[in-house]
Amino acid sequence: MQQDINIGQSPILKRCPSCFGTANLFTPTRCSNAIKMIQTQQTTDDVMIPLLLPTNFDRLCLLLHKCMKQKALRPGKQLHAVLLTSGVGVNDDNVNSKLVGVYASCSDLKSAEWVFSETLNPNVFALNWMVSASAFHGLYSDAVGYFQLMQEMKMSPNLYTLYSVLKACVGLMDVRNGKEVHAVVLRKGFDDDILLSNDLIDMYCKCENLRYARKVFDKMTSRDVITWTISGH
Repeated sequence: MQQDINIGQSPILKRCPSCFGTANLFTPTRCSNAIKMIQTQQTTDDVMIPLLLPTNFDRLCLLLHKCMKQKALRPGKQLHAVLLTSGVGVNDDNVNSKLVGVYASCSDLKSAEWVFSETLNPNVFALNWMVSASAFHGLYSDAVGYFQLMQEMKMSPNLYTLYSVLKACVGLMDVRNGKEVHAVVLRKGFDDDILLSNDLIDMYCKCENLRYARKVFDKMTSRDVITWTISGH
């Protein structure tokens, strides 16, 4: 029988207390019970996630995914503590990327940044989250920086990432990086997305580049009310 583990005594966790706060005690139980708990949204502050052994690695990843989808921060932190204490997946970039998603979806950007910094080879999933979360919290320079890292690593941003980085470009009045985003939009064939085209027009207008705004407008095959009412057009 596994003994209860005092997570607060973990030397790893002592190096990153801001991520986990006070110590928690974790008792081994069946992994299926933990999955059921999150599926039924029993994720209040007093919920304790069970210790998952290495043989439960896949299910642990499933729990992280569910925490992200349900924006369940406390269970996500507890799962992270289990990972650090047990050593399961500590150096796994895929697991770290899922953790980035958990923290970013719960608006705990400080923890997301810490996990991201510990990830040797972040994947497109983690970078998409970092761009979106940074822009959402008004950290526009960081959002653009993560987007540039994606470009350097030859990764493909999704639509939501492009929406976010355009928002960051507007916040920074950064037409140069805005044009780079526009180039990605054209290269990926996303120029038929009305919302994205509207964001491009908005970015160019607010950066006082009406000529490019007009180019985007003229190439649109369909337009909505927002297209016609964007300030500056």
